[in-house]
Amino acid sequence: MVLALDSPGQRVQNCGTRSGGTAMAAQQASQDRDEVSGFGAPTLPREIDVGGEPMVLRRVTPADADRLHRFFLSLPAADLLFLRRDVTDGRQINAWMAEIERGETVTIIAETEGTVMGEATLHLRDVPWTRHVGVVRVFTAYEQRGRGLGRLLLEEICRLAPNLGVEKLVAEMTIEQTAAQHLMRDLGFVEQARLPLFVKDRHGQRHDLIMMVKDLVPPDVAAKTARQPAVWRCTACGVVVRTVDAPNACIDCGAGAGFLVRVDEE
Repeated sequence: MVLALDSPGQRVQNCGTRSGGTAMAAQQASQDRDEVSGFGAPTLPREIDVGGEPMVLRRVTPADADRLHRFFLSLPAADLLFLRRDVTDGRQINAWMAEIERGETVTIIAETEGTVMGEATLHLRDVPWTRHVGVVRVFTAYEQRGRGLGRLLLEEICRLAPNLGVEKLVAEMTIEQTAAQHLMRDLGFVEQARLPLFVKDRHGQRHDLIMMVKDLVPPDVAAKTARQPAVWRCTACGVVVRTVDAPNACIDCGAGAGFLVRVDEE
């Protein structure tokens, strides 16, 4: 199965990830978010079982560029009709890795013996009024389809997103991708818009676009906490800041938003 869903604050303290207090706060915050999102907090990397085949789930780093390029070159051409970028072009893969380095994009892969079997990507937004929204996309290798790997990858994104300040996930697909629509409904996504003849494939043919949305934080809860200060920790350098608005970058090392984990106080 393939699913193509193509401000600085006041510093509180400077502490690394080994700090006991920070770790306890992060654990409590993750438990609180789990109750809201319906999924447990992710621990990566970790081993998973897909139809009896062991795999490793982990976050992508720029060192994975060639591995990801080979993965996309192995996919059927029809799978690549509606992508945000031409992933058969190595330069576009490098641009993707640069987004990961800046914290603008988070990608998780499932691999076995160094070979990518599937990937799920969360695209974060910088615009203030949609900073709480993430766009999700997932691909699996042809031989892995129908084994549940796509579902596992999407569930992992649902677990990870609240830790990045994402309250709402958006998935985009064409009307022909019925299997993808069924999967998204199973995971709690709801169709919010259908735009006739809105997108063109790589052959110039027009298709209807469906937008499906999943609330990770109930709207009433989000409204109550919208303007309350939150605590964010940079996973790159360990700096912790308190701010009302989600920061665009770490105030200390400059790491992008994808490296900032929300650590809400009790």
